[in-house]
Amino acid sequence: MERLDKILTLDDAVRKFVRDRQSIAFAGMPLMRKPVVFAREILRQKRAGNLKVSDLLMAGGTASFGTALLVGAGIVESMIVQFIGFERAGLNYVIKKSIEEGVPRKVQVEDESNLTFNLRCLAGSLNLPFIPSISGVWGDLNLRGLGFPGAHEYRKYIHVRDPFGTGRKVALIQGLKPDLTVIQAPMADKDGNTFLLGAVGHDDLLSRAGRQVIVVTDHVVSQDLCRKYPNLVTIPSIGVDAVVPWRLSAWPTGCPGLYDPDIPHIKLFNGSALRNEFQDYLDWFVYSYKDEDDYLQMIGPEAERLTQTASSPLMEPFRKYLLKEKELEVVA
Repeated sequence: MERLDKILTLDDAVRKFVRDRQSIAFAGMPLMRKPVVFAREILRQKRAGNLKVSDLLMAGGTASFGTALLVGAGIVESMIVQFIGFERAGLNYVIKKSIEEGVPRKVQVEDESNLTFNLRCLAGSLNLPFIPSISGVWGDLNLRGLGFPGAHEYRKYIHVRDPFGTGRKVALIQGLKPDLTVIQAPMADKDGNTFLLGAVGHDDLLSRAGRQVIVVTDHVVSQDLCRKYPNLVTIPSIGVDAVVPWRLSAWPTGCPGLYDPDIPHIKLFNGSALRNEFQDYLDWFVYSYKDEDDYLQMIGPEAERLTQTASSPLMEPFRKYLLKEKELEVVA
């Protein structure tokens, strides 16, 4: 029986949408709404022999936890980002070692400013090949080179004079069109109408720029929510290819309204990189669980503490729209 909605299991979504030498964008902030469980599943499917994946280009406003897992596993060739790190949890040592020491391989990185990255997302969302900007004309970001070679060619800004006669110099910034954009959200309905709580950042533009879009959500909500409050839909269903329900899918980053970031765990992760124990981390926290319930048991009592978040009032008006688990049974 074929499903009429877009609900997929996590393993099915990864096998269906992830490909070798792909450009993938992970939405979210450094410590909020990163689709970490999706990155975990890429590695799990690769290890199981169900997925051939290498030489990825990772794009995103921030290179955070999920990207670090893929970089540490050696399947990322290059990145386009505006920030690398975990904010108050410190540096991202997995990516730092890749860039500085070539461990396990040297990843190529292009920096963007907050403005130029968002402009690239805007151009991509409008299906434009480039967008003009006065940002990118001056400064060290402009002087860093002409991009990088390899599986994913990327050219740095091109400078032109205003064709309307002012003589002003502008930079032409290449539009960002990832093969796949992955969004983490607190809520989405079965068709893919997605609701974000707290800061949206560049996620709405990034979702519109992606050639294919997956929403990994902690909760699936009734379609009544979209019908009653269409103004609250951050990402409309027309641009979403699949919806993947998974609780605590952003862990150890947080999801406003549901749970806080797990700072001690992120520090443990960073410590594993410094002690050359990254593979041990993968064995413990990526390859060890069997399913969603087992995943939650792996996180353990810490999950309960993280859900006692000061941001929980954001979620209260929407709890009556949450679907029960039996309503989400995936038809084989």
